[in-house]
Amino acid sequence: MTRVDPASLPFDQERMLEGLRAWVDCESPTFDAPAVNRMMDMASRELTVMGARVERIPGRMGFADCVLASFPHPRRTEPGVLILGHLDTVHPAGTLRDLPWRREGGLCFGPGIFDMKGGNYLSLEAVRQLQGNAWPTPLPVSVLFTSDEEVGSPSTRDLIEAEAGRHRYVLVPEPARRDGGVVTGRYAIARFNLETVGQPSHAGLRLSEGRSAIREMAHQIIAIEGMTSEASTFSVGVVHGGQWVN
Repeated sequence: MTRVDPASLPFDQERMLEGLRAWVDCESPTFDAPAVNRMMDMASRELTVMGARVERIPGRMGFADCVLASFPHPRRTEPGVLILGHLDTVHPAGTLRDLPWRREGGLCFGPGIFDMKGGNYLSLEAVRQLQGNAWPTPLPVSVLFTSDEEVGSPSTRDLIEAEAGRHRYVLVPEPARRDGGVVTGRYAIARFNLETVGQPSHAGLRLSEGRSAIREMAHQIIAIEGMTSEASTFSVGVVHGGQWVN
C-alpha cells in the first residue's frame, strides 16, 4: 500500500475556516433542543456528503438528537476508531450578537469554537483529506456527535459507553492543554445543592434580631471555592435567594 505523508495533504485553511464559521454561527445551547438539532442537521449533511452512512438517534429527557455515522471500509464490521464529540455549547442563544465570529491574526473567536466545534470540524476535515487522496485507514472510522455533554451527558451516557465499547480506539477532539499536551483523561464531576436558612426580621427596626441566609451563603461560597487545588476544582455556578429589597 502506498503511504502518503500527512504533511503533504492539501489542507486549505481558508476553506476550512469558512466551513467552521457556518458551524459556529449555528448557535446550539444545550437546553435549546431545536437549536442543537439544527446543528445536528448541518453535521448530518456534512457527513452524508462525505459518503458516511448517517443514523439520527432521537433525543430524550428534553435534549436534542445525536448523530452516529460510519464511513465505508472493507473491514467495517470490525472494531475500529470512533471520533466522539459534542455539538452543544454553554452559550445561550443570542451570544453571537455580543461575541460574533471574528478573526484576529492567527486566532479565530466565536461561541463554541474552542469547546468543541473546532475540533469536531477538524476531525472531519482530516477524514475528508484521507478520502480525497485515496489513503485508506487501517481500521474503519465512525463518528458520534452528542447533544448534552455540557451538562454532564445525562441522556447520552449509555449511548456513549455502548458505542465506545464497540470500537478499538476512541478519539475525542477536545482542545489540548495550554502546553500542547494531549488530554487522555479527566477527573469525575459531582454536583451539590447547598441551602442556607435564615431568620427574617424587619430591616429597619429589628435587623440585629434576624439572620441573613444570603450573607451566610456568601461565606459558604468563599469557603467552597477556596477548596480548589491542582487535584480538583470547586465552582459555584447558580445562586438564588431573597424575595424583597428593603
